[in-house]
Amino acid sequence: MSPVDLKAIRHILIMNKEGGEPLLNLPYQEMITDPALIAALFRAVMDFLGRGLRQIIWENKRYIFEGGEFVIVVMGLGRVEDVSEYQKMLKTILREFEEKHEKKTLNMGDMRPFKEDALLIIRQFPMTAINYDYTPIAIQGKEFNWQVGILDEKIEQLMKFVNGKRSVRQILKSISMSENDVIGILSILKKYEWVKFKRPIRDDDILVRNKRIGEVLITAPELIESFDGKRTFREIKESVPYEPSVTIYLTSKLIESGTLRFIDA
Repeated sequence: MSPVDLKAIRHILIMNKEGGEPLLNLPYQEMITDPALIAALFRAVMDFLGRGLRQIIWENKRYIFEGGEFVIVVMGLGRVEDVSEYQKMLKTILREFEEKHEKKTLNMGDMRPFKEDALLIIRQFPMTAINYDYTPIAIQGKEFNWQVGILDEKIEQLMKFVNGKRSVRQILKSISMSENDVIGILSILKKYEWVKFKRPIRDDDILVRNKRIGEVLITAPELIESFDGKRTFREIKESVPYEPSVTIYLTSKLIESGTLRFIDA
């Protein structure tokens, strides 16, 4: 679990310290794209860095940042009580980026080599929270422009384990990839709708029928009627004329079809 509030992160940029060009620009809650705004933000950050400061309020928004030898890492941040953990993780991103690249690389004008470094950021700050007990299911997703290099290779590797049967926890036990990489990449895939997540059904869960339901291909009226929003799943399993494994399977399909929903969802 991330030690920070991911919902408070608005965006993260890695910028060339000399010219202010954004080498990476990752949207979390929003994206800053206006070149004039980016240039103004860069000037403000550089001014405060020169004074030994590491956060500013700019355009009524809060930014924290860390400067290295040739790049700066900037985070747009919502309201949080303590930024120390965020700053610590920004320093890690900064160190790893500068260890990987040489200063001269930044002046070559080609930004493609830096796109895969989104991985350095999402290792520290996943784009969304991921529940380890949920099961990812592959769906048709949206494009994002930093799907390149080693990041693209890791996405391809991870998607081979996304079969709608393994939970995140089970994937972590099976794949030869670090936990931070798996969670970070899953957070990208969730944000860009490459995967959706199926919640496990537990004995103490309470489910209820939706008022408007889609096409139901399961003929099990006594099971469907049992979900009254009051009884636990354990009680329902004990009351219907099916084996527990069959009840779990049918209930899972009814949830997927939109017939049922968790009472706390």
